[in-house]
Amino acid sequence: MRESRQTQRILGEFLTRRTPATYTLLREKAEVVGSSQNFSKYLIDAISKQKRLFLEWDGYNFQEPRPAEAIRHDVSDDVLTPFGQKFRDLVKGRTFIDLPCGDPKASGEPRALAEAFGATRYIGVDKAVQPQIQTARIGEEQIPEFYINEDILTFLSQIEGVGKTVVYMSGLEFFQLSEVGRLELEAVLQKESTHRFAKRRLEADTAGAQYREACLAEMARILQPGDALIIGRATHGFNPEKYGFRLDEVVKFPPPSEDTVDHAMYIKE
Repeated sequence: MRESRQTQRILGEFLTRRTPATYTLLREKAEVVGSSQNFSKYLIDAISKQKRLFLEWDGYNFQEPRPAEAIRHDVSDDVLTPFGQKFRDLVKGRTFIDLPCGDPKASGEPRALAEAFGATRYIGVDKAVQPQIQTARIGEEQIPEFYINEDILTFLSQIEGVGKTVVYMSGLEFFQLSEVGRLELEAVLQKESTHRFAKRRLEADTAGAQYREACLAEMARILQPGDALIIGRATHGFNPEKYGFRLDEVVKFPPPSEDTVDHAMYIKE
C-alpha cells in the first residue's frame, strides 16, 4: 500500500491534466492491440555493431531482459552504430518513456538501455503490466522505474511538465480489417452479419488513424525542442513530421529488405 501511495505521489507531480472526452471515445473504438512479440529487443540491433556484446552473457538467457550493467560496460563509439551514438546522447539526462513497454519480465531492453545511457527515470506504459515502482542501482547511481497500467493516449494526455524526454514506441499496433485472416473472418461472421462487421471494422480503422494523430499531437505538446521520438518495429501509420518533428536518423532492415525502415529517430524542433 505504501508503495502504491508513493507511486501515485511521484507520478502525480506531472500527470496533472484531464483526458479529453474525445480521447476516451477513440480509445474505445480504435482497438489498439499491443504486439504479443517482443519487438523492443531489435533496438539492440539498431544501436550496436557487436550484437554478441549485448545478447549473450554467461549464465544469462538472452530472451529475458538484459541487465543494465551488462550493457553499460561498453557503450563507446566503436561499439555503437551512428544511430546508437545519437540514441545514447539523447537518452542521457532525460526521462525515458517506453510505449507500450510490454511485460517487464520479457521486454526489458529499453529499460536497461535507459539505465545504461544515463536517463533520469524510466516510465513504461502498457495495459498488460501491473503498476509498480522500483529502484535499480547502476554503479553509484539510482534510477526510478515506473510501470503504469494505462492506455497510451490517455497517459500522454495527462502529462504536464515532465521535463526533457525521449519517447520510444515499438509494437504499437491496431486491428485492421485488411489484416483479418480468412479463418478469423469466418469465425467472426458466424456471430454477426457481414454488413455489421464491415461497419465496425471501418469505424475501428478510422478511429485508429485518429488515435495515432492524437498521440502525435500530445507528444508534440509534451516534448521540448531537442527531445526525441524513436519509432521501432511494428509501429505503423505515424507521421511525426506533420507535428514539428525532424527525421534525423534511420536504421533499415538487413538484406533483402534493406529498403524497409526498422527504426526511425525524430527530433522535436
